[in-house]
Amino acid sequence: MNYAKSQLLVCLLVLVFCTSGSKAVLAQTTISGKADIYGAAYIHDDSRSKEQFAEIRFQPKVTSRFNEYFIVFVAGDFRLDTENYAHSFMDDTVEDSNRWAANASEVYGEFNRSWLRVRAGKQIFDWSVTDTISPSDNINPRDWTDIIEWERVGVHALDVRLGSDTYIEFVYVPWATVSKLPGKRFEVELPDGVSLAKQRINRSAEQFAARAGTVINGFDLCAGAYKGKSFNPATQLKMHSLTSAEVVPVYQDEEVYFLSAAKELIGFNFRAETGFFRQQQDDNFAQGVVGADREWAGVFKPEDTLYVLVQYADEMISKRHDSALPQIDFRRNLNNSLLSRIKYSFNENWAVKLDSSYNFSKGDSYIEPTVVWQQNRWEVEAGMGIFSGPKNTFFGRYKDDDRFFMKTTYNF
Repeated sequence: MNYAKSQLLVCLLVLVFCTSGSKAVLAQTTISGKADIYGAAYIHDDSRSKEQFAEIRFQPKVTSRFNEYFIVFVAGDFRLDTENYAHSFMDDTVEDSNRWAANASEVYGEFNRSWLRVRAGKQIFDWSVTDTISPSDNINPRDWTDIIEWERVGVHALDVRLGSDTYIEFVYVPWATVSKLPGKRFEVELPDGVSLAKQRINRSAEQFAARAGTVINGFDLCAGAYKGKSFNPATQLKMHSLTSAEVVPVYQDEEVYFLSAAKELIGFNFRAETGFFRQQQDDNFAQGVVGADREWAGVFKPEDTLYVLVQYADEMISKRHDSALPQIDFRRNLNNSLLSRIKYSFNENWAVKLDSSYNFSKGDSYIEPTVVWQQNRWEVEAGMGIFSGPKNTFFGRYKDDDRFFMKTTYNF
């Protein structure tokens, strides 16, 4: 049934192009993207993984315009790494828990005319107005192979948007996709006799999302809802014997209702999101994020700039569900937390930045100081990721995974 639904979306797209007549001829193709080389050296000895990690990644993007209204967009993703996180070739219709060596993160066709935009195919949605934590951003599962450099995973969907500044948008996802859990370096240590089982999800589960937005007196306002599977797995304990058990990641049904607002005021960009999460066999809770950012030019000399972003996130539980095991809930690890980014650019080539997160309740933190060099299409980042906190906290459990890293990017 899932395969049939995917073919239906593809056939719908082909039908639209074919029925557009003789004008459906390739008129213009643009190619862009980037190539990355990433390397990390871990400071502490760790038996779980190697002390060095390297990855090569190539992400081309191809946009083909058939006529005034129709385009096809393809985003490729080719990667090779020393931990074998990425392996094999392009995944099936629905991605599973593996990271693929040759894949397409997005492949969709778009019809865009006046007040109507329709997209069909594999897509990535970002409905957030805040960074890192977003109650509005629920459609795509996540790739948490690296818990710091996480990404969204594309899903096959039909997306219909009506309007421009004032709009209504509907998204239909015909089946569910699991997230990719942390790799060997960042996987959670389990007690002796307990192993991590394969993730479970009802792939035939349909998912729906809708939002409406407008601009009033300079305020960008949005309200919406999501109904489907959580991209964040819960856990179940499956006993095999008195001394052997498995932790099974499962994906619960959930409903999310969210609001977001953004406005520029006195030079600052103020942003806020809140959402209420109603989950099956898990906590019902409300989550909120507020933040502000601003960039100043000519701070110490004419060519320098200073960018500052500060955000605060917290939650309120309305109904607690007592689980046998803690949840693998990455959305909620940064509650009662302050997140920030400070970037000072000396000129157009050199900059230093500091990303940080601190949890006031649990006392764990992550900081990432970085030096950045860029020129023309090249960019090089070199820095250090530092985890700290009690061992039973989110960042504290990784405090033996401090690392030096370097990333070289070529944009084309």
